Amino acid sequence: MVQLMAEPTRAITCDQVDACLVPCMSYLLGGGNPAVACCDGLKNLEGMASPTADKQAACNCVKKYRNTKANAKWMSPSPQHKSP
Repeated sequence: MVQLMAEPTRAITCDQVDACLVPCMSYLLGGGNPAVACCDGLKNLEGMASPTADKQAACNCVKKYRNTKANAKWMSPSPQHKSP
Protein backbone atom coordinates (compact mmCIF):
# COMPACT_ATOMS: atom_id res chain seq x y z
CA MET A 1 0.00 0.00 0.00
CA VAL A 2 1.27 3.46 -0.92
CA GLN A 3 0.64 6.25 1.54
CA LEU A 4 0.86 9.83 0.36
CA MET A 5 2.08 12.34 2.86
CA ALA A 6 1.05 15.92 2.28
CA GLU A 7 3.30 18.70 3.47
CA PRO A 8 1.61 20.67 6.24
CA THR A 9 0.06 23.89 5.04
CA ARG A 10 2.29 26.87 5.72
CA ALA A 11 0.24 30.00 5.27
CA ILE A 12 2.08 33.22 4.54
CA THR A 13 2.00 35.63 7.46
CA CYS A 14 1.46 39.37 7.52
CA ASP A 15 4.94 39.72 9.02
CA GLN A 16 6.37 38.07 5.90
CA VAL A 17 4.30 40.34 3.66
CA ASP A 18 5.40 43.38 5.69
CA ALA A 19 9.06 42.41 5.36
CA CYS A 20 8.71 42.14 1.58
CA LEU A 21 6.87 45.45 1.21
CA VAL A 22 8.80 47.69 3.63
CA PRO A 23 11.32 48.68 0.91
CA CYS A 24 8.36 49.87 -1.21
CA MET A 25 6.88 52.28 1.30
CA SER A 26 8.61 55.44 0.06
CA TYR A 27 7.48 54.60 -3.47
CA LEU A 28 3.92 53.77 -2.39
CA LEU A 29 3.57 56.89 -0.27
CA GLY A 30 5.55 59.35 -2.34
CA GLY A 31 5.70 58.07 -5.90
CA GLY A 32 8.75 58.29 -8.10
CA ASN A 33 10.64 55.17 -9.07
CA PRO A 34 10.59 52.04 -6.92
CA ALA A 35 13.90 51.02 -5.39
CA VAL A 36 15.60 47.81 -6.48
CA ALA A 37 14.93 46.45 -2.97
CA CYS A 38 11.22 47.07 -3.53
CA CYS A 39 11.22 45.06 -6.76
CA ASP A 40 13.23 42.31 -5.09
CA GLY A 41 10.76 42.22 -2.20
CA LEU A 42 7.82 41.89 -4.58
CA LYS A 43 9.54 39.05 -6.43
CA ASN A 44 10.23 37.37 -3.10
CA LEU A 45 6.59 37.80 -2.07
CA GLU A 46 5.43 36.36 -5.37
CA GLY A 47 7.63 33.30 -4.82
CA MET A 48 6.37 32.78 -1.27
CA ALA A 49 2.71 33.14 -2.18
CA SER A 50 2.32 30.44 -4.79
CA PRO A 51 -0.82 28.61 -3.59
CA THR A 52 -4.06 30.52 -4.01
CA ALA A 53 -4.63 30.53 -0.25
CA ASP A 54 -1.27 32.26 0.30
CA LYS A 55 -2.07 34.84 -2.38
CA GLN A 56 -5.37 35.57 -0.66
CA ALA A 57 -3.66 35.80 2.73
CA ALA A 58 -1.04 38.22 1.33
CA CYS A 59 -3.78 40.32 -0.25
CA ASN A 60 -5.65 40.47 3.06
CA CYS A 61 -2.47 41.68 4.76
CA VAL A 62 -2.11 44.48 2.22
CA LYS A 63 -5.78 45.42 2.59
CA LYS A 64 -5.27 45.57 6.36
CA TYR A 65 -2.69 48.33 5.91
CA ARG A 66 -3.95 50.16 2.82
CA ASN A 67 -5.66 52.96 4.72
CA THR A 68 -3.07 53.38 7.45
CA LYS A 69 -0.35 55.60 5.98
CA ALA A 70 0.71 56.55 9.49
CA ASN A 71 1.27 52.93 10.51
CA ALA A 72 4.69 53.13 12.16
CA LYS A 73 5.54 49.53 11.33
CA TRP A 74 5.25 50.28 7.62
CA MET A 75 6.71 53.78 7.73
CA SER A 76 9.98 52.94 9.45
CA PRO A 77 12.43 50.42 8.05
CA SER A 78 12.78 47.17 9.92
CA PRO A 79 16.24 46.21 11.24
CA GLN A 80 16.60 43.61 8.48
CA HIS A 81 16.07 46.25 5.77
CA LYS A 82 18.40 49.00 6.95
CA SER A 83 20.96 50.21 4.49
CA PRO A 84 24.61 49.57 5.37
